[in-house]
Amino acid sequence: GEQMKKTALAYQEFISSHGVTIEKKPREQLFQAIQAVFDSWNAPRAKTYRLIMGISSDWGTAVTIQKMVFGNLSQQAGSGVFFTHNPRWSEDKLMLWGDFTPGNQGEDIVSGLVETLPLNQRQAEIESRPPEKTLETLFPEIYGRINELAEKIIYDWGYSPQEIEFTFEGPEKENLYFQTWYCRNGQRLSAWIIFKYRRMTSWEGALASAAE
Repeated sequence: GEQMKKTALAYQEFISSHGVTIEKKPREQLFQAIQAVFDSWNAPRAKTYRLIMGISSDWGTAVTIQKMVFGNLSQQAGSGVFFTHNPRWSEDKLMLWGDFTPGNQGEDIVSGLVETLPLNQRQAEIESRPPEKTLETLFPEIYGRINELAEKIIYDWGYSPQEIEFTFEGPEKENLYFQTWYCRNGQRLSAWIIFKYRRMTSWEGALASAAE
């Protein structure tokens, strides 16, 4: 909160001291940031790097713009990762297994900065962790939607076991997002599937196109 505000204002002061005008409107800020990336292609350091590495200047660069999803909006939000099958032993049936944390972003889990909680009561029992502190018990709508999609992926579309990263911005199933989706055999699917559940036809179409 307050610390982030101070950091942002310090950056603003530094940038302004170098003669860069910061746009007030968010849309104009976005265009300004895009242009800065394109301009960086012809910066002296970039040219020198391409010369050393043998990279053609004709390639150009690109900008990807995507909506940010916040698992740290509140303690009613969160993020995590799960497997459609238990990674600890070989079993040819759906069994959600993974970790999540409320009020945090995905990188907090990956970096080991926060203590994670199990996905469901069965996992908690096997790992000797409190069964009341699971995604299944704390956020039943989110867990139910994840389980619903996992069944569709494995049983309806016939995919091999999956590893899926997710974020939710609230306890309702409409606030669930998936960021990345990997096959457990080490190969990624043909496309990143990034979708929200509010429009069911939308994510079903995205998944169907990836399955082709």
